[in-house]
Amino acid sequence: MGIIGIVTIAVLIWGINYMKGRNIFSTDYTLYAFYPETDGLEGSSPVLINGVRVGFIENIQLRTNESPAVKVALKIEDQYTFGEGSLAKLISTDLMGSKAIRIVTSGKQVFMQDLDTIDGLVEPDIISSLQTALLPVLEKTNTLATSLDSLSSQMELFLS
Repeated sequence: MGIIGIVTIAVLIWGINYMKGRNIFSTDYTLYAFYPETDGLEGSSPVLINGVRVGFIENIQLRTNESPAVKVALKIEDQYTFGEGSLAKLISTDLMGSKAIRIVTSGKQVFMQDLDTIDGLVEPDIISSLQTALLPVLEKTNTLATSLDSLSSQMELFLS
């Protein structure tokens, strides 16, 4: 009876970790990245290389009175290595705003080790990019509308 309880608890722990995207049987190492803000990045969000999940976000820590203010711990599976000088880009994975970390490898042969710091970079999401691109167009449209309104008023005065 006791063995069944122990096995049940072990399977429960494994199942919870599996649902979180963690494999308790694989070995991994930790890297740290620093960002000014994380905009909705969550624990257990994926870490990707070339679109393949190679790890997850283990921990996000707010560091008050320090810059950059957010420290992110990345758990990377041991079978995946990348060179020093690689980047950890904070990206949006969909239009709903889900976040992930994409590793951009440097190609260097000196590999990062456990507890190293990787350079963090925030990549603007699609909505922010569209807002930045469309803002000048909207301002010109407003200027054009004001000019057309003024021209129409002057035409009314001229014709009457």
